[in-house]
Amino acid sequence: KSLTTGGAGTTVLSAEDSGKVIFVDGSAEGNHTLTLPAPTTVGLEYIIVLNADSHANTEILLDSQVSAGIKGMLKKLAASAIANAVAHSNQKLGFGDASKIGSTIHIVSSGNFYHVVEAVSDVVHISGFTA
Repeated sequence: KSLTTGGAGTTVLSAEDSGKVIFVDGSAEGNHTLTLPAPTTVGLEYIIVLNADSHANTEILLDSQVSAGIKGMLKKLAASAIANAVAHSNQKLGFGDASKIGSTIHIVSSGNFYHVVEAVSDVVHISGFTA
């Protein structure tokens, strides 16, 4: 499934989107939210991949609709010593401004929350829109 954000706004993903690779184009300026179904169904799975470099003023945020609804390890890759892995436990998880093509978030529901299978980006992941 391909999704061009077209800038600011919200896209609601459904259980029918589970199992699909969702390619997101955030090259237009404006923050965008992807609202996920609440993680109450075991096995819901979403793979979000940026298929274009995001605009310098565009953040793309997944919203689980549940407090601490997305949990797991996040990886920031870099060509310098600032590459890192961090633990995450928030309602939201997303790509920061100017994330590069290929940045990926892969999550699966346990029935209680979404587990991060993989989250890789060239910039720090976000848990809310920055100013």
